[in-house]
Amino acid sequence: HADWMFCLVRTSQEDKPQKGISFLLIDMNSPGIEVRPIITIDGSHEVNEVFLTDVRVPAENLVGEEGNGWGIAKFLLGNERTGIAGVARSKNAVKRLKEISCAEL
Repeated sequence: HADWMFCLVRTSQEDKPQKGISFLLIDMNSPGIEVRPIITIDGSHEVNEVFLTDVRVPAENLVGEEGNGWGIAKFLLGNERTGIAGVARSKNAVKRLKEISCAEL
């Protein structure tokens, strides 16, 4: 598994639910972290459950300002979605190239 993870954590209660969430980088070797693989139907695993019990994170692992983690997460999700769209376009292009090459043979 990865050496680091990011985590969105509630650090204060605000009027808006999006406020008061902070973005932390967490060392996966920290005491109190338990990782359990999620086994898929084919017997492999690509993702894990991660449990944090009394994990302490240094203040310098805060990304951005306290309470503004949701904005960082939205930015990252936007980039991830853009990348996923590119994968779909690439798959369609490969499919079309296969069709063209088979038709030419």
